[in-house]
Amino acid sequence: MKILSACKRLIALISKRSLLYLFVLFCFELILFSYIVVKIIYFTPRVRFTQADLAVFETNVINSSGAEYDLVNSDLSTEEDFTSLEQQIIEVIGSETNKYGVYIQDISTGRELKLNSQKSFHPASIYKVPLAMVILKDVDAGRLSLDQQVLVTSNEKIYDFDALSQRSGNYNISLNELLTYLIRDSDNTAMTTLEHRFGGVTLLQKRMREELGFSDVSRLPAHTNADAIGQVFQALYSQNQLSPASSQYLLDLLKTTYFNDRIPAGVPEGIVVAHKIGTLDRTYQDAGIVYGSKHTYILVVLNGDITPQNGREKIAQISSLVYEFLNK
Repeated sequence: MKILSACKRLIALISKRSLLYLFVLFCFELILFSYIVVKIIYFTPRVRFTQADLAVFETNVINSSGAEYDLVNSDLSTEEDFTSLEQQIIEVIGSETNKYGVYIQDISTGRELKLNSQKSFHPASIYKVPLAMVILKDVDAGRLSLDQQVLVTSNEKIYDFDALSQRSGNYNISLNELLTYLIRDSDNTAMTTLEHRFGGVTLLQKRMREELGFSDVSRLPAHTNADAIGQVFQALYSQNQLSPASSQYLLDLLKTTYFNDRIPAGVPEGIVVAHKIGTLDRTYQDAGIVYGSKHTYILVVLNGDITPQNGREKIAQISSLVYEFLNK
């Protein structure tokens, strides 16, 4: 009987200790779980999205291969569609395809279309855009001011049809006015004045290459290609070479140019185009940024050895095709 009683007391003691053990274990696990939850909530780095990030996310998604697709207009981003646009452009140019270089970039998706985009052409007056950018680089650095006066002499008046060349004698003009005439009027006296007063063509072109990264835009010797001009407008739009203020200043000038018979002629009325034409004997070009109703894009059309009517009409037709394709 004594043995049986002892066994009963031992069993009761073990049971009580087991319950105590289980209770302690439960409390320990509860504390550990609470610690992990608190650490996750309060100590894990958070990803914060700006409104711009959210806007990009709403518009684009990147697939596993790294290609970008437009969620709203995904049909515009397929290889087949860009191929069809290229074929339409080739049909417009016709038998003179080898006389044209075309570059298109849909800025909202990054997709590009290139046709003879590495073929060399004369930059004509499109060269004035990177020239203005080099000057504005000095404005950003404080070396120049838009209000400062610049001397214009007879040495700069090499083309008598320019507005600035028709002013009599030597005179001073503000840098702001000089840049306005350079871009809005495509004034060649403004171009030569900037070159003569701020280092010369060779130095300025060297700075275009080294400071702006424009290695294929040159007036002397004359050469460029559609890819290179596309790069100029990419830099201007993204503001990665000039300050936001200077980038916007130049874009605003490009929106006021007097020559609208090419890219602007192919887009609906009211659509803003920041662009620069290039015109020489048998060269009728245009390049710029089109702020479409749905998509903003860069369009560059270079050419050589063509007739005036051919060049202007074909650029307007190409402009119309691209606009309808990206904004339908």
